[in-house]
Parts: sequence; structure tokens; C-alpha cells
Amino acid sequence: TLKTSTVQRLLSYAKSNIPVDDLLEKIVDEVQLSTKSMIERWQQSSTLRNHIELINHAVERYMEKDYISATTILYTRIEGIMRDVLQMANSNKQASAKNLAETITSQKESSDIGQNILLPRMFHKYLDDVYFRNFNPKQPAEISRHSVAHGVAKPQDFSVKAATIGLLLL
Repeated sequence: TLKTSTVQRLLSYAKSNIPVDDLLEKIVDEVQLSTKSMIERWQQSSTLRNHIELINHAVERYMEKDYISATTILYTRIEGIMRDVLQMANSNKQASAKNLAETITSQKESSDIGQNILLPRMFHKYLDDVYFRNFNPKQPAEISRHSVAHGVAKPQDFSVKAATIGLLLL
């Protein structure tokens, strides 16, 4: 979704310990300009077939700057998509955070999942450390699947950044 030059800048910033949030405005602009092609790509995905109505609604909310709704839909729906991938892999594994992360990052390149320079190792780390971060209701993660789904994420955490990350996770 992001331009190669933007991904390269992100990686460069991260390696140099420059706050990647400095690129947020550029990333949001690119995502907003790409939503039509993203939706078209997602509609062709058998993996996303059961989720497309809610994904479309999340994109609509995102474009209307309703980041609370977009984030809430996306962060919980992403787990549902991972559950479908686990089931399509004919796995008898329990749909735990660990097994979902392992399954989604171990899939071979396909027209639905694709590959990226950050996959699978760094994406697996992101899923473990951020998306499925250990849940402590007294000290919830800033924004994670658990803090959103368990109703303890702070209102300010439902930001343009969180919603943009959700779209990019798809």
C-alpha cells in the first residue's frame, strides 16, 4: 500500500532511532489515496470474503475521520481474519494469540497474503509485541487487540495512527 520510498524511509528512521511518527502525515495521505485500490484488492481475496462488509465500513469511517469506529472495527476484525487463516490451514490448533501469529506469518506467498520485506519475522514480532500484547486491564497497552476488545483502551488511543495501522495490517 505504501510507496517503496516511504517504506524505505520508515526503515531508515527506525534504524536511526528517528521517531517514525514524523512520517505519519505522509503515510496517512498515501493510505487515503490508496483506499479504493485496497478495497478492490481485498474484495478479490477469498481470505477476506467473510469480512469485507465490515472492512468496507471501517474504511468509510476512516475516510470520514471517525477513527474510533474505524479502529474498533479493524482491530477486532483482524483477529477474525487470522482465525479464518488458521482454519483454512486445516489446523487443529487452538486460536490463541500465539497460534494465530504463527499461522499468519508462516503462510507461503499467495495471491491473498502476499509477501513483503518485513514478513514474516518482523511482522510476527509486531503481532506478539503490539497487536497481541499481554493484557493487563489495570495497565492496558496503548492500543492493541486486547485493549480495544476488552473495552479498556483510552479514548485518545483511537487515533488516526491506530486506524491507519489497522488498515495497513490488513
